[in-house]
Amino acid sequence: MNTITRRSILTGAAAVAAAAVTPARAADAPATTKNMPLIRRDLELTKEECLWTIEHTETAVLGTADKSGVPYAVPITPFMLDGKIYFHGVGQDIGRRNANLKQNPEVSLCYVALHDRNEPKLTTMYLSVIVAGHTRLVTDRNEKRELMRQLIVHHAPSEDSRHDIGVREKKLDLVNVWEITIDRMTGKAKPAAYEKYFGRKMPKRG
Repeated sequence: MNTITRRSILTGAAAVAAAAVTPARAADAPATTKNMPLIRRDLELTKEECLWTIEHTETAVLGTADKSGVPYAVPITPFMLDGKIYFHGVGQDIGRRNANLKQNPEVSLCYVALHDRNEPKLTTMYLSVIVAGHTRLVTDRNEKRELMRQLIVHHAPSEDSRHDIGVREKKLDLVNVWEITIDRMTGKAKPAAYEKYFGRKMPKRG
């Protein structure tokens, strides 16, 4: 004679519930999440505010994946020029980042422009932008030279960029320059962070 216990009843009920729910979730799952909408529309930044943030944030985290889908993220120092985002790194076809970008040109960039902890309220005051796009390796030497000059102008404006790029001319082949075409971007901010960053109150949205 089998003994029915409270544990066996709960275990059986959990198994039945899992069997009933799992197929439905799998059926409802989208083939890709790339076009999923932003949930907190009340915190959303406009396109212009996103672009301003990108242009005035010195660093970002670049998310890549190889052709099998294994992710890899690395911090970079990008800059924007004529609506495109550029970044540089080690060349000569070495490194995991280069390998991923050649296998899969789709990337994600995360800019965190402001992040202040509010410990009493157990929250953070943040302003951030996420970019989805695809990459192109710059191979033309003249284009590459000009982009490296623009990189120096952007990140080291106190330096003589023309002199500096001349010094680096012999090392140009040792560096890769990548271009990101923006496919989609979204930004979010807590109202207090928005006001601190832009110097004005955040309009009501959503």
